[in-house]
Amino acid sequence: MLFLAFLLGTLSSVNLWELPTYFALGGLAFLVAQFRASGRIRWLSTVSALIVYAAGAYLFYLPFFASYVNVGASGVGLVRVPDKPGEWLLIWGFFGFIALTWTVYAVAQPVQRRHSPVSGDVRMPTGLERILSLGFRQFDRLPRLVYLHRLLVRRASLAYLGGIAFLLLTIGGGIAAMAMGHIVLGLCLIPLAFVALLLWQRGANADPGALFIALLITVALSVLAGTQVVYLRDFLQGGDWYRMNTLFKFFSQVWVLLGLATAIALPRMWRNVTGANDPAARTPRARSHVRRLWGISWASAFWLLLVASLTFTVLGTPARLSQRIVRWRPSSVR
Repeated sequence: MLFLAFLLGTLSSVNLWELPTYFALGGLAFLVAQFRASGRIRWLSTVSALIVYAAGAYLFYLPFFASYVNVGASGVGLVRVPDKPGEWLLIWGFFGFIALTWTVYAVAQPVQRRHSPVSGDVRMPTGLERILSLGFRQFDRLPRLVYLHRLLVRRASLAYLGGIAFLLLTIGGGIAAMAMGHIVLGLCLIPLAFVALLLWQRGANADPGALFIALLITVALSVLAGTQVVYLRDFLQGGDWYRMNTLFKFFSQVWVLLGLATAIALPRMWRNVTGANDPAARTPRARSHVRRLWGISWASAFWLLLVASLTFTVLGTPARLSQRIVRWRPSSVR
């Protein structure tokens, strides 16, 4: 906890804009770790940890904060015009493809009990895990699933009902945002509704790697969604570039978060989606053909987006130099 507080202070002294993102990341990780271990959250410990994070970050760098002077920042404002989906996807399309397909892949995994190798305890999957997995794997039988759910679930816990409410409200908010022309906000909210619920798993699928991926993607999508709603007022306020610093500062953070998340998620998906671990002998032939076709389509889309994104190295560098540095090309020598 003290080491994270020291890192938060380091980040804030270098770039104060990073403090809220990584403070939220540390606090959320603390909550997820508690839930995975015991199935509940100790709120007194959580509040104490957050106080330690914030106070430690401040005290470790007290000389800096004592002489820090804010220049130009004056609160937050509402975004006037949403980002254009095409331009936004040019930046986030590659990472978004991996993050989105991993979310679908992770949610649709069959749930199983988790056996603790240390204590020997058996951790049962939560009801939220079961309903999400069944809903994705048996979506063609969704009306029957809803009917059986109504019959079998007699007394749902508050956490279960809260998770279902969060799912429906976030998806509904994303659809409403898209209907009102805020396409990018909807593209952030709809997958966020599912990946945020993956944090609260306790079954066999809740291994540290999967939870870490879900944690990073959840924070990244939350930040991206936030940049579509509010911006930080600074000296650029009032001009056409009023959001430039907000996007520059927070997009750089999201790039790191999604870069780490997709680097961990990619090999996990690759072995399964492309058929390396496909038990074809135990799978009906028609279903194996569907999985093989899905794997080929996914791998083709991945390579296409990867190659397309790498063209920036060749085309983006001279374009940037031509924009910022006049006559950067050396004159030809005769």
